[in-house]
Amino acid sequence: MQQLLRELCAFVRNNPLPSIRLSTTSFPAVVLTPSFPLKMIAFWNWFKENERFFTSIKSADDEIANELKKRLELLHENLTFEIGGWSENQKGDFIISAGGMKDAFPAVQKLVKSAPELQYWTVIPFVPPTPEEHLCSGTVHMEYDGVTVEVSIGDDFFFRWEQDGKKIGVELHIRNYEKHNAWDSVTFVVLDHLLGEYDVVTQLGWIELVALEEKNRDRVLPILELKKIVEKNKSASNFDACFVL
Repeated sequence: MQQLLRELCAFVRNNPLPSIRLSTTSFPAVVLTPSFPLKMIAFWNWFKENERFFTSIKSADDEIANELKKRLELLHENLTFEIGGWSENQKGDFIISAGGMKDAFPAVQKLVKSAPELQYWTVIPFVPPTPEEHLCSGTVHMEYDGVTVEVSIGDDFFFRWEQDGKKIGVELHIRNYEKHNAWDSVTFVVLDHLLGEYDVVTQLGWIELVALEEKNRDRVLPILELKKIVEKNKSASNFDACFVL
């Protein structure tokens, strides 16, 4: 135990954290695990040492991408990432995501706040929204448990909505929708692209997925209109609620 304390003291001296105080008094025989701040330091030390290698990531199945995901999950089981956009002339984006889970939001925020200056990457909290001009023609392709789904964001997603307290409840009408986890996953990817991960979790209330009935196409709104409604709801607490019929 004394040897463990000496090693821990040496680590903290080399990576000072003002909020941590160590005591040399005896402890019961328990297994000590690193605190979240120490885990963050270890993660960023590893990331900075290897950041050049991340420029070669081509897919989530790459070995280095899998290692990066595993190390994020040591900080919180729901943490994940998106990475890309690097070139010789500009930094790429390293996006740290909560995987759409609100309980992981504090971990994302703390991890991003503690990020060091990086040579190749800009660290971004939460998946940001995609510019609207790219959404209109954007597609999402996913294979999940033997099911392949490919959708057009601008052409295949529609919605109705109603006020849900301070949030927006949405009924999503999706062309060719079938009840399957693949469709659920694709839908939340689309919502992240449209609103950004943070607003999907904090601004949407209930969400229901149904198959689009073409005969009722004129009774629902194009999905791109949802962003305008969410933005208006955020900026005006007295925003009149209505259900599009």
